[in-house]
Amino acid sequence: MKSREIKIFISFASDAEDECKSIRDIIEEETKNHFLENGYKFTPICWKDILPGLGHPQKEKIDPVIVDCRLVIIVLKNRLGTKYENGETGIEHEYNLAKGFSKEILVYDCDFIIDKRRSEVDIEQLKMANDFIQKASREGLISKIDSFENFKKIFRRNFAQWAKKLITSESNLSKQSIPPEKFEHYSRGF
Repeated sequence: MKSREIKIFISFASDAEDECKSIRDIIEEETKNHFLENGYKFTPICWKDILPGLGHPQKEKIDPVIVDCRLVIIVLKNRLGTKYENGETGIEHEYNLAKGFSKEILVYDCDFIIDKRRSEVDIEQLKMANDFIQKASREGLISKIDSFENFKKIFRRNFAQWAKKLITSESNLSKQSIPPEKFEHYSRGF
């Protein structure tokens, strides 16, 4: 059976490398253990997987990938990423693009102890991250996480629920396809 590939984009700033790696690992484990047998291959992609083009900003290479994805996962800590000329950050751009294309979005606010001293945290980035968290909270899209272990448990549960819902939904749609006796009517001329 050929697997149907479903791409998932992971949006994160440099301070959430460990969380991104966990997301990738969990998606790959769950796919291998539960969803491949149903014909689904879930593929995690992040900005680091997309090679920059010469003379092109990275976001121009990332945008088509987000448009092609089914789910966008955003991991927030103390940074929102690179700030563009228009004042928007990488994560804000990816979030707005995903919303504009009606992508399904999961947002995680990883509000647990950081390994940096307060003097090493970029205050402007932290303020922007907190403002973004407030916005996502008002839109009902945020999951507050208090530890790395809880992050992994909550993400695994959320991803498995999302994937099962997607598979069930697509299965129900395929059952509503054209009945064989009516297919001849619709297939004339092919």
